[in-house]
Amino acid sequence: MKSKWTPLIIGILFMFFCCIPLVIGAFFFQTRPPGALSDSGYYVRLTKVYYYPGFGISQAFVIQGADPFSFETIDSTYAKDKAHVYYDGVQIPDADPATFELLDSTYARDSRHVYLNGQIFSNDPANFENVSENIYRDSQYIYWSGEPISEDPQNLVVLGNFGFYTYLKDSQTVFVNGNSIHGANPNTFQVISEGYSRDSEH
Repeated sequence: MKSKWTPLIIGILFMFFCCIPLVIGAFFFQTRPPGALSDSGYYVRLTKVYYYPGFGISQAFVIQGADPFSFETIDSTYAKDKAHVYYDGVQIPDADPATFELLDSTYARDSRHVYLNGQIFSNDPANFENVSENIYRDSQYIYWSGEPISEDPQNLVVLGNFGFYTYLKDSQTVFVNGNSIHGANPNTFQVISEGYSRDSEH
């Protein structure tokens, strides 16, 4: 005599055997590294973390020592876990993940350093600031586009943007687009328009 439970048991067995390929497929997908058509960035795969540089001509690689359970992607280049900070999949020595933050698309900092493209840029994170577009400073230097141009940050004055020209000065020197203007007197310097300027002598 056919049991009333027979259809139910058959249905359960059918669902079980149908789900096995799905489970295997999902597990297989979750362990595979990103492929050539993937976006650049970080990929967490169960017990591994991969970084893929992108462009279709490079290969994804496993980030050795990364903790997949605490891993956090910050953007396509920066990421962190409970112990380390990474840039382009490479661990940044001495970076502090607990205090690490992005300042803009180029600069980042933690409690110890300021970083430019994953490299230590300044040891004065508490005083580092973006003053205007390409102009940054800390307690030691004025920077233009990642290069120190002055050791007088306390006297920085941004004179303004005039067309393609950005003028600034400290107590000793006038700069245009990060380049010093030889002989210009910062006490009497004035911008007339774009590339034209004057002081008391020239």
